[in-house]
Amino acid sequence: MQAIETTFYYTYGGSARIKANCERGKIILHPNELSGEAVHIWAAKKLCEKFAEEDRIKWGFDKEIEPSVYSTWAKPFITGGLKRSYVHVFCS
Repeated sequence: MQAIETTFYYTYGGSARIKANCERGKIILHPNELSGEAVHIWAAKKLCEKFAEEDRIKWGFDKEIEPSVYSTWAKPFITGGLKRSYVHVFCS
């Protein structure tokens, strides 16, 4: 499994973004109404959902099957803060 790092930043135009990345890939999102740690958890979950969907398509599972059956990205994780980012680590 891989740890996910999320970082909140502003673009040159002044709009806010949050990036969630790990060795497998990354996404950059416009943050929603959440703030603080909640927006970092939301971004990490969105990255996990993206990877779980890719796994579902790759392995040919039906959408009705629980994602945790075919993807380790559907497992729970814990979150911890660093100086300028958050790290999300899977606990099972």
